[in-house]
Amino acid sequence: GPDIYGPSVATQINDVNVATQVEIAGDFKLSIEATDPSGMGQVTAQTDMPFGSGIVLTRDGEKYSANIRIDNVPDGFYSITVTAADSMGNTTVSRINVVVKWPIPDAPVISTPSTGLVVNDPSINVWGTAAPYSNVQLFLNGSPFGSAIKAGGNGGFYARVLFPVAGVYEVTASAKFGGASG
Repeated sequence: GPDIYGPSVATQINDVNVATQVEIAGDFKLSIEATDPSGMGQVTAQTDMPFGSGIVLTRDGEKYSANIRIDNVPDGFYSITVTAADSMGNTTVSRINVVVKWPIPDAPVISTPSTGLVVNDPSINVWGTAAPYSNVQLFLNGSPFGSAIKAGGNGGFYARVLFPVAGVYEVTASAKFGGASG
């Protein structure tokens, strides 16, 4: 008889089969294998993770994949919904839950300026190291200063701090991945 069933779908995260739920702590590879005796039509993936552009799948035979960057996605529960259609229009919808749980990074280390530095300048350069690719927030006397800075692959970060008025200031920093701070 005619094909009345949707495709067979298997979903993997970082090359590990996922039936219902997976916990991740960083960027990941989504892989979908979709097969059907009538041949495949379209395969799409959608998510409620707030990272902007959506999921764009690349097809290689019966496998569809996407490398997904989540460096600004906060800790939480999200889902990925895969919709696969065969050439006859029959569909299969599968959903996996994704738990984003970032590790708490070590606190950043400010290497410049040194403790106790006295300057006769309304600004200073701040250099330091943090967990690679973490978001570093500087604080001036305990209050957030400026926007978060993305640490480089080696953990290095830099900012120019402008003092509002002459006085004594303490410059500190914290780091976070998505949602966890140190």
